[in-house]
Amino acid sequence: MESFGGSLLALASFASFSVAYFLAVYLVSHFRRDPELYFAHGMFMCFALWAFGFAMVQVASSYERAFFWVRVAAVGRTIGCSLFLHWVLTVSQSRWLKNRWFPVWLYLPAGVNILVFGFWSGVSEALYRFEKTPFGWVALPAPHFWNDFYSGYVAVYILLGVMLLFGWGKRAKEARIRRQAYAIASAILVVFIVAWTMDRIVAVFFRVHYPPVAPILILFPFIVIYVTMFRRQVFFSLPTRSEGAQKGEILDRLEKIRLYSFLSLVYVLDGVAYVLYTHLVLRYPLETAFPWGALFILLGMAVHYLGTLNVEETVRDLLYVGLVSFIALLLAPRVHFLGEVLYASFFFTAVVVAVLLSNPFLFVLQGALMGGILLFLWRWSLPFLPADGLVNFQTLLFSFLLFFVLSLYVHRVYRRRLRQSQIQLEREQVVGTLSTLLADLNYADFEQGFPRVLQAMGYSGCFHRSSFFLFSPVGKELMEVSRWCYGEGCPKGFPDFSGFALLLEKGKGGEGFTVDFSGTPLEREFLSQVGVETVFLQPVKRGGEILGFLGCGIKNGSSRESSCPDLIRVLSHRMTDAFMRIIQEKHLHHAILYDSLTGLPNRILFGEHLEKAIQLARRTGKVLGILLLDLDDFKTINNSEGHEVGDRLLQHLAHRLMRCVREQDTVARFGGDEFLVLFPQLDYLEEVLPVVERILASFRQPFVLEDQEFFLTASIGIAQYPKDGETPQDLIKNADLAMYVAKGQRGNGYAFCSLEIREQALAQKNLIIGLYRALERKEFLLYYQPQVNARRGNIVGVEALLRWNHPQMGIVLPRTFVPLAEQTGLMVPIGEWVLQVSCAQVVRWQKESAFPLRLSVNLSTTQLRDAELVRKVERILTETDFDPRYLDLEITETMFLHDPEHTSQILHALRRLGVGVTLDDFGVEYSWFTRLKTLPVDRIKIDRSFLKDFPDNPNHQELVRGIIRMARSLNIQVIAEGVETEEQVVFLLKEGCETVQGFYYYQPLPPKELERILVSPWKL
Repeated sequence: MESFGGSLLALASFASFSVAYFLAVYLVSHFRRDPELYFAHGMFMCFALWAFGFAMVQVASSYERAFFWVRVAAVGRTIGCSLFLHWVLTVSQSRWLKNRWFPVWLYLPAGVNILVFGFWSGVSEALYRFEKTPFGWVALPAPHFWNDFYSGYVAVYILLGVMLLFGWGKRAKEARIRRQAYAIASAILVVFIVAWTMDRIVAVFFRVHYPPVAPILILFPFIVIYVTMFRRQVFFSLPTRSEGAQKGEILDRLEKIRLYSFLSLVYVLDGVAYVLYTHLVLRYPLETAFPWGALFILLGMAVHYLGTLNVEETVRDLLYVGLVSFIALLLAPRVHFLGEVLYASFFFTAVVVAVLLSNPFLFVLQGALMGGILLFLWRWSLPFLPADGLVNFQTLLFSFLLFFVLSLYVHRVYRRRLRQSQIQLEREQVVGTLSTLLADLNYADFEQGFPRVLQAMGYSGCFHRSSFFLFSPVGKELMEVSRWCYGEGCPKGFPDFSGFALLLEKGKGGEGFTVDFSGTPLEREFLSQVGVETVFLQPVKRGGEILGFLGCGIKNGSSRESSCPDLIRVLSHRMTDAFMRIIQEKHLHHAILYDSLTGLPNRILFGEHLEKAIQLARRTGKVLGILLLDLDDFKTINNSEGHEVGDRLLQHLAHRLMRCVREQDTVARFGGDEFLVLFPQLDYLEEVLPVVERILASFRQPFVLEDQEFFLTASIGIAQYPKDGETPQDLIKNADLAMYVAKGQRGNGYAFCSLEIREQALAQKNLIIGLYRALERKEFLLYYQPQVNARRGNIVGVEALLRWNHPQMGIVLPRTFVPLAEQTGLMVPIGEWVLQVSCAQVVRWQKESAFPLRLSVNLSTTQLRDAELVRKVERILTETDFDPRYLDLEITETMFLHDPEHTSQILHALRRLGVGVTLDDFGVEYSWFTRLKTLPVDRIKIDRSFLKDFPDNPNHQELVRGIIRMARSLNIQVIAEGVETEEQVVFLLKEGCETVQGFYYYQPLPPKELERILVSPWKL
């Protein structure tokens, strides 16, 4: 019988072994291929071996056995110190690890110590002196070089590791890591100091022989390391590594690793329990109990490493069954000694674990092997059973059989429920995946994305053969798809399937239905086209309309057919939602990118097509053409016939343009009565001319609306890439410039953009930019051309003429910049300035000359449209103190064409102010002779074109004579402009026109020059 102290030390060392082994197993249950885990795992296993060997030394029955186990303990202790330092260097990321010779120097001392203390028996015998004490065998180190070498090795490695831990904690940025590094270093340092003091100083000075306490004290740093490393995850996180369980399997890869790790601990604890039971209860010597307890421990270690093998799951589970059965058979001779509780728990545990393996074959094999072993032991040991029956084999055998049958039933029920749960989860995953795919569908890429949805349906386990979606005529129209069917199971030859009306009739109720060969001939025809024996069809509806059918085809009518309808019904609702959203997107897409009136692409979509065409032309080296078409005088139709008729004409025009262009061309409405045509991938620009000729020819045919014919003409501008621009904006802008050139050539034609057109546009752009600042910079000037009484020879009035003193171009005449000012709306403030300045100037001349000088000022079209014109004229007259009787406001005949009623109202209002109205350029528009008597004018000014070739052209003489006589009959005064010769003056005086204006008398003069003439005696 061992001493009580030796047994107590052995059990304490065994506890250290169990803790170290637990930590090693815990690492494997959270396995990750990181160096920290490798070295920590090895360190714990080596220290566990050290504690186990030390425990065996305390209970050894002889010197030889004690010497054997002390050598085993030395191996674990020696390697553990090197692994400890390597682990510390790794977690602290020491620069020493970069040295390629570092592993050699790190593990060389350990190798020497293993050789000397473990395997070199001749030397190791001289290093130990064993004494039998109350604490068991005590190995006293003899005075020897190798003992000192070993002590120095341990001290250096432990202290160096502690220093590295303190240094790493000092460098740590996080306070949490710093505290835990200090905690581990402090725990190891305390254990080292205590163990070194007791093992060296106390033994030397007090001559007390006792076993070393380090294997027991090491429990303290083990616990600290466990708390810091695993519970708080300071040094590294321990990720899960789940690869997922297969269908019907209870555990996945990670869970099986943890199961084997747990079993390892169970078997190790079985070994500990066995030792405690046999030694403390049955009073067997520890030396006798330890080997059999060690067998359980070895089994636990084997199961522990079995979980880490990189083999197939079936092979690993089969190895486990074989290992457990082998140990059960190996323990059979000690069945009476082990005790029925321990032995029975071993059998029942094996069966429970086999249930968790979820493989029916392995479960039955495990039960058969364990039951066979029990049956064998019962029959073999029956004659040798003791009288008191230590082990009741009959009860154990029948209990095991009952437990096995019950476990088999539970196993089958659980696996069936597990498969059902997995199928349900699988179905939910399929629905989730398909719902995500349907949610990602949009109108732009529906035809490319929708087949991916059906493909994913085919890949799911619930669709046995093929899946497809069959669009109805309504659904095809609403979705604007090019095909009737999408998916791998699409019918061949559809939509020629004559029984589609039958499907629509059967799907009216909204419920799914099955089509098989027991149905009508039309249904059998449909199945032959699909290529399956059975099809389940679920209608997808929008309100009362069937958009299509979601179909699932099954060739052999397998048992999984029942899962297909349930899933299809769920997916049909998801598909309905997706279709409704896409239909809304389609409407929104059309509203954004298509013209609501004509249905043609609008400028946004045209810009996108043009951008893509430019990119393609840039890659292929070809050109493209842009055509901009604008209707001539289309506003007249809107004004005369109404906008509704104008809109219908634009719709007819859009259809004509679509018939004129090629298939690859794009026609778009640019806005109002303007249309754009894109000609992509041209070899040369002249390829567009046949299309242009067809367009112009189509305009020669009348547009008929409700038996009324309308004849339209159009002006077309053409630009090309890359000559006229490399961006959509530049191309459209230059096509617009060319269109205005065509319109300036009296319309009904086309013009190509050119360098001259672009330069002219650039010049106009610069002029427009300058116009915006011209008033502010005081760049406008007024010249005055006198109006002379040809009979008396005196100046009776002046006409204010606008000039622009441009900083770069010098004096710019009105014919150059006034049209631009009209376009930009600047003519209103400019005209107001002209009237203000000229009235103030003439008032000064009237006061200086004491003569009632008349002032003529031209009004522009935009000024006549100004609602504040009359008020502004009244204000200027008041501010300048100008007598309205001497002010003439000149308008042209063409101003009446735009809005005759409004123009007449404005002129009447001006005349009520006392202002005179002069009709300028009279005679150009012959249609106004008959309406002259209705116009509120006081004077007419004969256009200079009638006097240009005078007197050589007798026709012009007759026209001038007729104008003068007609004006005299209407009591309207006449002024002739453009008078340049004496013959013209004589003729006009003879016909009664006395007031003339022209170069024959005066050119337009600056104010100062005219002022010198006005204050001097009247001279011609």
